[in-house]
Amino acid sequence: DIIYCRYAEILLTYAEAKIELNEIDNSVLDALNEVRARAYGVDKSDKASYPAFTSNDQSTLRHQLRVERRMEMAKEHMRYTDIIRWKLAEKVMNRKTYGILYPASLCIERVTSQGDWFWAFTPEMDEDGCADFSKLEEAGKCQALAVRSWNDRQYLWPIPTTELQINENLKQNPGY
Repeated sequence: DIIYCRYAEILLTYAEAKIELNEIDNSVLDALNEVRARAYGVDKSDKASYPAFTSNDQSTLRHQLRVERRMEMAKEHMRYTDIIRWKLAEKVMNRKTYGILYPASLCIERVTSQGDWFWAFTPEMDEDGCADFSKLEEAGKCQALAVRSWNDRQYLWPIPTTELQINENLKQNPGY
């Protein structure tokens, strides 16, 4: 069976929409806590067994939701579309990408032999839920793999030439 959309994604999307509209009520906290409680393997009502969402502040909840979504949807190829939807690409996509130290002997020497794995410490998260690995790089615990470059035209995709030829009322997106 193919998973098209998980229930957790529906709950997070619902909460995100309500947060962005500043229509924060108990249904937002319930949706977020249902996702979090499932991840901790406990009932949603057992708030002592997981770090429950309790804030009603829009900016606080926006940050918490973005961090939660990053963790919950990890490895499901949704991060890029989240970054685009939140219009954070010029910030996130103009950063270095990081990875473990190479060759493996360097990783063993600087990280694992010191009892650290996978990262020596947790990277800081900014107000948008974006991780900052620069302190890990400065400490010699990870390395930059590449420096990305973002062009704002990438917020929109090009309209296929065949579609432009079929419909003369269509105009190509800027920059393409």
